[in-house]
Amino acid sequence: MRRLDLDERVDVSTLVLFRILFGLLLTGELLYVWHHARTDFPAVEFRPAYSLLPWTRSLPQPDLDLFAPLMLAALAGLTLGLLTRFAAAVFTLVYVYVFLLDPSHFNNHYYLIALLGACFVVVRSNGEASLDSLFRGRSPTVPRWQLALLQGHFALAYFYGGLAKLNGDWLRGEPVRMWLDNVHDHPLLGVFARQPWSDEFIAWTGLTFDLAIPYLLLSRHTRAFGIGLTFVFHLTNTQLFNIGVFPYLGLAANVLFLHAGTPRRWVQGFTGQPSSEPATDGTADVTPPPQSSTRRFLLPLLVVYSVFHLVFPFRHWLCRGHVEWTEEAKRFSWRMMLSYKDTHLEIEVRDKATGRRWEVDQMGLVLASLGAGEVGTARLVEVQGRRFLIPSRFLSVRQQSSRGIEGDPRLLKQWCEFLADEARRLGIREPAVHCRAVCALNGRPYQFLVDPDVDLAAEPVPTFGTPRWVVPLALRQPIGDYPLADEDRMARIRALIEGHDSTTADSRPARPDEPEPRT
Repeated sequence: MRRLDLDERVDVSTLVLFRILFGLLLTGELLYVWHHARTDFPAVEFRPAYSLLPWTRSLPQPDLDLFAPLMLAALAGLTLGLLTRFAAAVFTLVYVYVFLLDPSHFNNHYYLIALLGACFVVVRSNGEASLDSLFRGRSPTVPRWQLALLQGHFALAYFYGGLAKLNGDWLRGEPVRMWLDNVHDHPLLGVFARQPWSDEFIAWTGLTFDLAIPYLLLSRHTRAFGIGLTFVFHLTNTQLFNIGVFPYLGLAANVLFLHAGTPRRWVQGFTGQPSSEPATDGTADVTPPPQSSTRRFLLPLLVVYSVFHLVFPFRHWLCRGHVEWTEEAKRFSWRMMLSYKDTHLEIEVRDKATGRRWEVDQMGLVLASLGAGEVGTARLVEVQGRRFLIPSRFLSVRQQSSRGIEGDPRLLKQWCEFLADEARRLGIREPAVHCRAVCALNGRPYQFLVDPDVDLAAEPVPTFGTPRWVVPLALRQPIGDYPLADEDRMARIRALIEGHDSTTADSRPARPDEPEPRT
């Protein structure tokens, strides 16, 4: 087997083509997001923070009317090859800024895009077909490590996504069956989705694809077959899921695995120009010096960078509990589409000094029904015999879901801490925040995600590891039961909540009915 030489010079046309495709795809994605910016970034949305980055909560809310044009200009520079590395740095910094603002909006392909943007700061992708090359001269080759860096990120996303699928739920076809239930009426996939074996077929073929595709793309003997599989895989995903630009980015990444110099030969064949590269394999005949800069300086950095990305996704093994249930160390680990959580959240603020209780208007529905003028600044209201606390910020529709705050214990605790601060500001002397967070993972019976009897705002949270107030997932339970009818779903949830409340009612101490706190 031929030894991989990271200093070997390879044709730059592969990096050039991927740079252009990346810029065009992200431009289209950004224009779409900017169009929907008013719903994606509402001004009154509560913003949590990553556990290790609490300072991000104090960052100002991005003005997308300023940020979006800045990113579009940077992407134009990247696509055209004008100040390419500077443009990539500007895009990546702004993108990461928005990315870090709210972990409840995390998506694996956002993480991948940020990594690829950073790679374009390092690699020299403007050697040809760029405005930079008009002023600085052509550079038809680059060291192989620059191409391998981009290849490695895609190979890792695929392979680690496959490793994560080696779990009992996925191997039994869950939650694939729920996804297929949603496309029974699809004109193309409907007939297939209605077959009794379709869920396990999709689960096992998806697992096999993720584990095998890096090898199929990297081997010249199987590359054509692998590229064909990526088209089937990603185009199918566009019909099953709403995952934005990722399927098209995955298709564009195929150019990274083509035989070196293939994009150049495409252009020469289309224009009828004779080949300008003497090497038939697209590799220039350049022998690097024995002590090249890569070996002396860049190679140690590449090793450290690679080891980090190889090890970091496995940190959840050090945490107690089912990772898809606790969400502990799940982000940045390429665990994609492995769970379906049906969630329901009710939060109650209690005054330990008086015994009074207020339901939390989490999405601003009570405020909308009453009108801001009637509520005023008090934000402690009574509607049809029920007391409500109306916070100054609310949960967005996305946050009030399994992928947002409702399904993540750490983010849920941050929401409760915010509500406790709101209660103090409104005059509640000793607030306690109790959550009835009910979840069903991959069709299991509903159960509490966090202990409903604890004051979640006051509970400690470890820097790393599963908090003790997270209720362990009951593993020995049937899976795959998805109550799609709202009546059936709410009946099961209410039965769980009322059953718990009835067992704790007798032990609840009586409190005097004192007047409402002044605000």
